Amino acid sequence: MIPKQCGFKLGQKLREIRQEIIASGIPLLTAEEADKEKVERRGGYGENLI
Repeated sequence: MIPKQCGFKLGQKLREIRQEIIASGIPLLTAEEADKEKVERRGGYGENLI
């Protein structure tokens, strides 16, 4: 889980985006789903890593 207190602007922005997604009702991806999406976006590169 992402720590609530983070002094970095990127971390704060990512937490804000995550909260917007949650508030919209869109389900978050599981770790496995995120890995599959990364492979798809890379054009299949790393496909054997899943």
